Amino acid sequence: MNGKFTFKEVKSRIEIRQYLASLGHHAVRQNGVDVWYKSPFHEESTPSFKVNKKHQIWYDHSLGIGGDLIDFGRKYHGCSLVELLEKFKGFLSFQPDITQQAKHSTAQNEDIPSNSAKKRIKIVASRTIFKFYLKSYLASRGIPLDLANQYLKEVDYTNSDGREDNNKIYTALGFKNDKGGFELRSKYFKGSSAPKSTTFMTNLTDSEARIRPIEEQSIAVFEGFFSFLSFQSLWFHNRLEAPLPDNFLVLNSLSFFRKNFEFMEAFKAQMLFLDNDNSGKSATAEAVGRQKNYIDYSNMYGEAKDLNALLTSLNQSQSDQMDRGGRKI
Repeated sequence: MNGKFTFKEVKSRIEIRQYLASLGHHAVRQNGVDVWYKSPFHEESTPSFKVNKKHQIWYDHSLGIGGDLIDFGRKYHGCSLVELLEKFKGFLSFQPDITQQAKHSTAQNEDIPSNSAKKRIKIVASRTIFKFYLKSYLASRGIPLDLANQYLKEVDYTNSDGREDNNKIYTALGFKNDKGGFELRSKYFKGSSAPKSTTFMTNLTDSEARIRPIEEQSIAVFEGFFSFLSFQSLWFHNRLEAPLPDNFLVLNSLSFFRKNFEFMEAFKAQMLFLDNDNSGKSATAEAVGRQKNYIDYSNMYGEAKDLNALLTSLNQSQSDQMDRGGRKI
C-alpha cells in the first residue's frame, strides 16, 4: 500500500457491501439496486439498513442517518479520520481475498444469501491470548494483558456460508456473553457470534452475595467490553473517581439496554457508563428519567467518547509527560 493512500482511493476500491461483509453483516434481501440489511448499529428483527449499489450510499431508517462509506466507518468505529484511514488501509492489505471475492459476487449478483447458505460466524476454538498482533491491539487500547486474560480469550472463527472452500479461519479477541456467544474484536474486525446477549458478572463472593440481597447491591452498566475493561484499569490505578460496583453488566449492544430495565432496577443503584454519543446520551437520559437510582457517570470522561477513549488519552498524556522528562503520574 503506497504512502499516498487516500479516502478517494478507499471509495474507489472498497464497496460498502464488501466492507459490511468483512464486519460480519450480510444482506437479507434486495429490491433492484437497493440491498437491505439488519442494522449494523443495533440489534433488530426487521431490516432497516439500506445500501444503494449504484450510488454507493447507505441509509439507516431506524436511526434516520446515512451517507457514504466514510460516514459509515466513522459511525461504526467511532474513531478519527486518520484512524479510519488506517482501518481501511489495513482492510485492503489484511483481507485481499475478501476484496476479490466480494468483487466477484457483485459481478455475478450473488451477494444475497439464500435460505440454504446464509453466511454466519462460527466459533472453532478458544484459548489464552497468545498471538502477538492481538497483544499489540490490546496495548493500543490501553488494556494490560493480565487484565485481558481474566475476561477475554483468543478465538478462532469462520465467517462463511458453510461451504468447505470458504471456511477460512480467522482469529480475534473474544468476550463471552451469558448465552455462550462471543463478541469478537481485532484491529480490523468487529463482529459477534450467535447467540447475541449481555454479560453479567458479580464482584461479590458467594458468602457476600448471600448476606447482601440484590436490593442492597449496585450494578455498573457498560455498552461494550472495552469500556468495562477500561473501567477496571482506571479504577485499579486510582484514575477514576467512582465507587467500585458490586456487579457489572456489559450490554454488548445498546439495543439490550431497554430490555434490561427490569433486571437493572432490581438493584439498589444503577451506575451508567454509556458512550458519550447521541445514542448513549439518549439511553442514559431515558433511564435517569425513569427513577433516581440511575446515576450517569459519563461526565467523568469529559469530551472523550467512552471510558476506553479516556484511558488511551490519559496513557498518551502520561507518555508525553515522561518523554519531556516529567515524573511519572
